[in-house]
Amino acid sequence: MKQVKSFNIQLFILAVTIFFLPLSLFSQTSFDSKKLEIEKMLNERVNQAISVGKISVDSIREHSKKGITIYLSKNFADFPFRENNVKIIYSEINQLLSTDFPNKTFVIVTDGHRIEDLILPEFSTKKRRGEKTFAINVKTPLITKLTSLNKPSKALQNRHIAMWQSHGYYFEQTLDRWEWQRARIFQTVEDLYTQSYVLPYLVPMLENAGAITLLPRERDTQKHEIIVDNDNGIEKTSEYKEKNGNKKWENGELEGFAHLRATYKDFENPFKEGCYRKIESITKGETSTAEWIPNIPTAGNYAVYISYKSSSKSTSGAFYTVYHLGGKSEFKINQKMGGGTWIYLGHFKFAEG
Repeated sequence: MKQVKSFNIQLFILAVTIFFLPLSLFSQTSFDSKKLEIEKMLNERVNQAISVGKISVDSIREHSKKGITIYLSKNFADFPFRENNVKIIYSEINQLLSTDFPNKTFVIVTDGHRIEDLILPEFSTKKRRGEKTFAINVKTPLITKLTSLNKPSKALQNRHIAMWQSHGYYFEQTLDRWEWQRARIFQTVEDLYTQSYVLPYLVPMLENAGAITLLPRERDTQKHEIIVDNDNGIEKTSEYKEKNGNKKWENGELEGFAHLRATYKDFENPFKEGCYRKIESITKGETSTAEWIPNIPTAGNYAVYISYKSSSKSTSGAFYTVYHLGGKSEFKINQKMGGGTWIYLGHFKFAEG
C-alpha cells in the first residue's frame, strides 16, 4: 500500500509540473526583455506624484488566450489612482508590449487588485454596486460657528480636514520618565518643531477659510486641564447642572464618558467608563438646558472641547454657548457625527474661579 501511494503522488506532481511549464517559460523568456522597460516607465510616472518606493514587476500570467495579467509589487497600491492616470498607464503598457504580444489585452494587478478597482468611488465616473461614497461637501457640518464674524461663502467652508501634527509625549517604562517620541536631530525635536507651525499658522489658515479641522492630538498649550462631566469623576471642584423644560433629561442606554482615573493605560477608554445624558429635542415650548461650570485655577487662554454620544437618533442641531471674558460664542453641533471623542470649539479667555 505504501508503494502505491508514493507512485500516485509522484504522478500527480509530474502532471502539475507539465501543466504549469508553458506559463513559466512564457514569463521567463518573452516578458523578461520588457520587464525593465515597464519598471522604468512606472517608477518615472509614479515619482512625479508621490514616493511609494521602487515598483517592481513580480510576474506575468496568461489569464486567457487573449489576456495577460501583469503582477506588480504591493507598494504600487499606495499610488493615488485616478481615471486619467490609470488610462495613461494602460496606454503606455500597450505601447511597450503590443509588438511582442499582438492582439492581447493587459490587466495590471497590485496587492491583489486591478489598478482600476483602486480608484476611490468619489473619483470614479463608474459607480460600482454596493460601494459607499463619502460626501466632499457636507450639508450639515460638524460645527457651525453662529456668532463668528468670519463667514466664508466659498473656499473650504463645510470641509472636514483630519490632520496630524507630528508625534507626542509618552512615558518610557524602561527609563522611568516622560519623553518625546522622536529623537533630537540637529538639536530639533520633530514633535515640537512640526507643531510650531501647524498649530499657530496652518490650522488657523484652514479654519479662517471655512474648514473644520480635526486633530487627534491635543492642540492646547495651556498646562491646566479642567474636565466637567455629569458623572462624578475625580474632578470635584467644577459643577454640572441641568434644567428641565417641556422635556426631561435622562440617562442614555449605552456607555458614555467618565473621568475616573488620573493616568490611563492601554485599552482603558474614558469614553466607555461612564454614562451620558439625553433629552428629546423640540421645535417650540420651554427649552431644557445643561450647564458645565468649570473652576478655573488661574486666568488665561483655554481651549474648550465638548463630547457627546452619537447615535442614529442624535440631533444635527445641538446648540452650545461658551461664556468667556470676551462675551459669548454660540455654536450649532451636528451630533450625528463625532461622538465618543473631544470636539474642539475654540480658544477663549477666562478669569480665575
